[in-house]
Amino acid sequence: MEDVFAANPDTLFIPVTAPPRHYGPTDGTNDVEAGRARAFNNWLKNEWLDGYHARYPGRMNVAVFDWFD
Repeated sequence: MEDVFAANPDTLFIPVTAPPRHYGPTDGTNDVEAGRARAFNNWLKNEWLDGYHARYPGRMNVAVFDWFD
């Protein structure tokens, strides 16, 4: 996806993080799944985004919307 983002510098892309917990009557999220979702969300906003900007300097066309926080 980074190649697509970088190839379209005039388009703003906003990945949205998912909430780590889902409470359902029979298919609720357990603690392991919630932890995995939280870790992915943190990686996306803290590491991946910085890495994208480092790999494509001057491309400020991606922002992460952290729905949970």
